[in-house]
Amino acid sequence: MKLNVFHGKKEREKGSRALDRFLAAAEAVRDRELDAEVARLKSPGDVRRWQARIRARIEDIFGALPKRAPLHARTVGKIELARVTIEKVIFESQPRYYVTANLYIPKNLSLPAPGILVPCGHDPLAKGLREYHKAGLGLALKGYISLVFDPTGQGERSECIDPETGRDLVKMCVCQHHWTGKPCCLTGMTLAGYRVWDGVRCVDYLLSRREVDARRIGVMGNSGGGAMTLLITAADERVAACSASHPGGSMENTYLRGQRLVDRILYPLIAPRPCHISVGRASGEEAAHRRKVDIMMPFYRACGRTERLAFEIVPGIHDLKRSKREAAYAWFNRWFAMKGGTRKEPRFKALAPEMLLCTKTGHVQTSLGGETMFSLNKARAARIAPRRRMPRNIRELEQGRAAILAKVEKRISLERVSSPLKALSAGTSRLHGVSVERLVFESEPGIPIAALLVTPGKVVRGRQVIIHVSDAGKPRTSDPRALPFALARRGHRVLSIDARDTGETSICEAKGSAEWRGYEPSLWRHECLAIRSLGVGRTLLAMRALDVIRGVDFVEEKGFFSGQPAAVVGEGKGGIWALLAAAFDERIGAVAAVGTLASWRMLADNRYYNQFEHFWVPGALEDFDIPDLAALVAPRAVEFIGAVDHMGRPVPDGKMRRLFGYAVGAYRVLFARGELDFRSAASAASAAHEIARLLRRARAER
Repeated sequence: MKLNVFHGKKEREKGSRALDRFLAAAEAVRDRELDAEVARLKSPGDVRRWQARIRARIEDIFGALPKRAPLHARTVGKIELARVTIEKVIFESQPRYYVTANLYIPKNLSLPAPGILVPCGHDPLAKGLREYHKAGLGLALKGYISLVFDPTGQGERSECIDPETGRDLVKMCVCQHHWTGKPCCLTGMTLAGYRVWDGVRCVDYLLSRREVDARRIGVMGNSGGGAMTLLITAADERVAACSASHPGGSMENTYLRGQRLVDRILYPLIAPRPCHISVGRASGEEAAHRRKVDIMMPFYRACGRTERLAFEIVPGIHDLKRSKREAAYAWFNRWFAMKGGTRKEPRFKALAPEMLLCTKTGHVQTSLGGETMFSLNKARAARIAPRRRMPRNIRELEQGRAAILAKVEKRISLERVSSPLKALSAGTSRLHGVSVERLVFESEPGIPIAALLVTPGKVVRGRQVIIHVSDAGKPRTSDPRALPFALARRGHRVLSIDARDTGETSICEAKGSAEWRGYEPSLWRHECLAIRSLGVGRTLLAMRALDVIRGVDFVEEKGFFSGQPAAVVGEGKGGIWALLAAAFDERIGAVAAVGTLASWRMLADNRYYNQFEHFWVPGALEDFDIPDLAALVAPRAVEFIGAVDHMGRPVPDGKMRRLFGYAVGAYRVLFARGELDFRSAASAASAAHEIARLLRRARAER
């Protein structure tokens, strides 16, 4: 039997799009505020002051940019062509973080010449791809010195090489960008920040060459390289002009404070420098990229420099083929005063990709070793993690916990809501000896929470009412093994809820994580909701904890407390939402986390993982980790049942106790040593047994 709360196409669509619409409404408010702010800019001075304010908070967008260190640049080979010399260059954008690049230097040229940086788009060959190789050659034959470099996760810079086979364990390009970029958010970093810094150091390298004119530095790229063209130009004021074709990307345009709304304040940092965007007529992308020009145009207008911002439609699709390259040549010729320079690309013969390699094996990791985004992020996680001093007495503990709680509240952007619940019943059924009422209530205006109220035939006096929350949502069918039914048969009344974007309120059915090494678009749709939440000043983590708290409001309003505090049972990521809810709500007397990740630090410390959606609390590891939440709930009963690691494998109880050392100490100081426990569970039935034991213990303590 299906237990859907929403019926009919219209109701189901309303439920599944609720969070999307909620965020869209909040984004519209931010858009209007920014529109009003931009409308007040009337002069170049206004624009400069506005840009200075944004630049002052640039690390809140990209993450903490590294300090400059020696490039240790070296030329490891040369290719002498008739009209161009190609140098094979390796340098360090961060200590032992190697960048591989090809420098194209025209022969018989009056120097110094303009320097053009070419960040590559999404292709495994990167600088070896014909389109990027031809861009380097074409620019050189036009009189420019061009530097075409491999982005992280592409070309010779794969992050996920199997050292024995030399094969990629995670596909290069988009997959690796997602794989390495997501855990960075937990440490307050971004893929965009790492890539922007590579670009800044590429500019440093160009300026270290006597052949390059420091006043004429440009950036040119397509697709993900087009996105980086705009971002590098925005971040580095030494760039004098840029030309981007089809600029875009998923992780490239994912920042610590959202996505689209952040682009609205980053792109205008380019003004009033010359900026050109080209789009292939057959790509179908014209409207999307015109919006980027629309974002920037008011700033150019206020500066009186509208001629410096151009949008051009050229033949072709989404690529950097000849029409796009020629559009870029013409743009740079115009602004870099290349006398006699023409748009037309001369003829030349492209080299094979392997001829352009800078390393012996074709991979930095197997040739040079060095750092990766993963290793840099792991080191940062270790550096920023709080050093918890074990509390010696209750006073020390309470002071420490108050400080942690304040940091958690600020970090997750928890908002309290007290609006009416507006609960509606959708009918009651009898199943497995319990009654099941399908209902919906509003967590906050515009956010419906589909729920099941499961009531045993006889509610045992004194048994806690349970709020159940799972990252898979409430039960959708009448499977008697589901935890809400198993707990109700033990005499507990259970409210099982769909926290926002789970169950019936899920924006789409996410595919399973069996293909953990790949980029899964359905999973990304869910993660984009979490990222968009950052753009409106909230976190999805806090909003889901709020949904649990509102579930407590519901059962209290119904008079179901029965002389005992409520208990919350969270499955999967729901265990974290349950712990957070309990940390901020004393009405919750016990928490059981079933099959929950033991620590976010595991995601930062391990190159491979099989967990999703945990990442979107920027810089969380600077303030707290999952084990700290248990300390905030003490001395109330908390039990982790079948906790898992970064790969979804069971974590032994002994390791759990080490991970939760501070929390164990908190319970000891509060004379509640037995109230924090760790148990394994092989099935839902065994989990229900462990939860029942936990709740008996919690009742006995009261």
